[in-house]
Amino acid sequence: MPTVTAVTFQGFTPSDALRHAVQRHACHLDRVNGDVGSCLINFKSHSLRRKKRFKVDIRVSAQGREVPHVHGLDKDDPYDALMQAFDALTQRLENNAARQAAPRSYIPLYPVL
Repeated sequence: MPTVTAVTFQGFTPSDALRHAVQRHACHLDRVNGDVGSCLINFKSHSLRRKKRFKVDIRVSAQGREVPHVHGLDKDDPYDALMQAFDALTQRLENNAARQAAPRSYIPLYPVL
């Protein structure tokens, strides 16, 4: 299981249910890529026309390198924002794993004489 080193909440009170949902999604990341080391999650909340909007930023380190962080789009529900951000991160980790597993072939630009 990846170590969730920090879950921060900005603009609203921390929720144990959201922390539990983060842990559940983080366990799924370990099944996608076993080398996930740390996972930093930041929940942000702001008001837009009297309506609360939520955004999730996720930073993950895998295989000793930091994966480019993922931003979730603004959503009305923090759970939807969390799910969308983790879906995008899962896709990014799967693409990175497939790219590393693909054999690289060398094709010369000019014919070798």
